[in-house]
Amino acid sequence: MSTCPFNAFPTPSSSSSPQTSSPHSSSSASSQVSALWSQILSDVPSSPPTWPSGPDLINSVKKSDYNKILSQTADYNSTLETPKALCPNGGICLISMKITSPNFTGLLSPGHRHHGILRMTSALQAPTSGVLSSLVSLVLPHSPALFPCCAVKFPREGVQSGNLLFAGKKTGQEGDFFFEKSVCTLLTEKVSWSFRWILNIFRAYSRYPTELGVSDFTRFGEDGVEAVENRFPFAIALKSNLKVEDFERTEGSMFVDDLIQIPRGTVVYGVYCVRDPTRMEEVQRIGEIRTESAVVLSGGDSGIFFKHQRREEDFEIMSDWREWRAGRRGEIGSSWFDNWGDDGR
Repeated sequence: MSTCPFNAFPTPSSSSSPQTSSPHSSSSASSQVSALWSQILSDVPSSPPTWPSGPDLINSVKKSDYNKILSQTADYNSTLETPKALCPNGGICLISMKITSPNFTGLLSPGHRHHGILRMTSALQAPTSGVLSSLVSLVLPHSPALFPCCAVKFPREGVQSGNLLFAGKKTGQEGDFFFEKSVCTLLTEKVSWSFRWILNIFRAYSRYPTELGVSDFTRFGEDGVEAVENRFPFAIALKSNLKVEDFERTEGSMFVDDLIQIPRGTVVYGVYCVRDPTRMEEVQRIGEIRTESAVVLSGGDSGIFFKHQRREEDFEIMSDWREWRAGRRGEIGSSWFDNWGDDGR
């Protein structure tokens, strides 16, 4: 699942009209959100979620061109050659994000609420049979029920949207409640030999295949104004206070059945960060994400697109972080944030 283990988005059809609004639209951020949401509502699936087979998923991971997700700036691809293979099914909604920390710039600057889109998915279906199940049973100590992933998009005036992507543990989680664990912009690099070939594929696109950049998110504000000095954290995580008891569940229900119960006005996530890798123990809660609509289904045919950023771009700005990272494997992931309280301590 990151540059990209998180989302292997398929290549848009060359004949497609690639976006609802230009990534450099002069329209206001709120107008762009409204237009994008209208497009999203037009492709809400009417049938139960379907998942790619194990062989189809493996084939997609091997053959996808990940340069596309690193370079394209469209918010929406109206025509897809193939459905999404990773993160195909989930829920999507309008959100607002309020930042309280004064430490960062752009879309992480404090003040008014920024408005955007949140997509919540599982990277793949729980492997219960076939080739994926065989691989998983060989290398994991448990049977995963979910592989939670999230993506947020905040349109900006005159420049490309700000996007962040988050994932839980690569090995998934045993529980089937989507909000049970944190999700983070980083994954650890500890990978079983059986899945090392996936990591090697992503290494062709980034030296840091389990990490995604965040510096573009803080480069520009919602108004498109560039920060004089781009200030961003080393890692960002989302952690929810929602409990399984908050949801009506029946036998055989899926995680998407929980998601679509979330009403407008729900604080669905706290936003946390580690500001500096040399002070990993200093976890800060810097804001919250609140739903501004009901959650609707989002399927593999949805054209919503979240641009990915190479971690190298962060390190070009923060060269001391690159020096710290040299010689280390990725050592922080979502589990790091599970151990901290709501206030980040």
